[in-house]
Amino acid sequence: MSVSAVFSAQRTRVGILPFQAKGVSASDADVVSELFRNAVVDNGQFDVLDRNNMGAILKEQEFQKSGCTESECAVKIGRVLNMQYMFYGSLMKLGDSYIVSVGLADVETSKIVKTAQERFSKIDQAIDNVKTIAETLARTDTPKPVIRPPAAEQKGDAKGINAKTIVFFSSIGVAAAGGAMNIFGFLDYSAVNAAEQLYRNATSNYDTLYSQYETVFNERGTRATILNISAWSCYAIAAGLFTWWLFMPDTIPTVSVMPNITTDSIAIAMFMRF
Repeated sequence: MSVSAVFSAQRTRVGILPFQAKGVSASDADVVSELFRNAVVDNGQFDVLDRNNMGAILKEQEFQKSGCTESECAVKIGRVLNMQYMFYGSLMKLGDSYIVSVGLADVETSKIVKTAQERFSKIDQAIDNVKTIAETLARTDTPKPVIRPPAAEQKGDAKGINAKTIVFFSSIGVAAAGGAMNIFGFLDYSAVNAAEQLYRNATSNYDTLYSQYETVFNERGTRATILNISAWSCYAIAAGLFTWWLFMPDTIPTVSVMPNITTDSIAIAMFMRF
């Protein structure tokens, strides 16, 4: 998925740092940086932070760029500015040629997504070259933002098994388990009754038959009692689950992801608001 396809649905917030001058005057680097900013804005794929606003926010935050590389500074500044991506670059002179080098950094992961550079012989050729770089970086593959439809659109159109379905089948399963326990309990009680009837209807061997009845009663009678108590407990749980299922909403709950709230982001929000 290309940046252009992604940003057509939701434009990504980007900031552009002033280009560093390497072997050229600071004014030339500043001009080329501004040309690149205009090219990115004209490309239409990004929501570019205004240069004046960026400078004012950094000044408000008293941000210091010392002690970090170009990409590291870009990431740090991007976090202060609450940007998703940051452009950084430089204008260099090598012999009789000029080189514009621009990088795109992912603020969240601190990774350099892509770099591009163009070489030209005259400074007035910079405008065409920075347009080429802007178009190249706009085609960079980046993760597609996840856009969830409203809950109303999800209703009745979701794939898989939702919570209400799970509760319904759970109630049936628990009730079925209770029924199975009742059946085994009934079989045990039947065996106890059969042993008792055999003893009561006997005309001889009373002691032997009573001993057999007592053994069956102690083993299967106790088990039958436990099974029946467990079965009725299952019925109670199944009834509770079924009642819960009756009153559960049909809509599937969605999760809202809140951004990280820091003192920097609060200060930036207040500054932009007022």
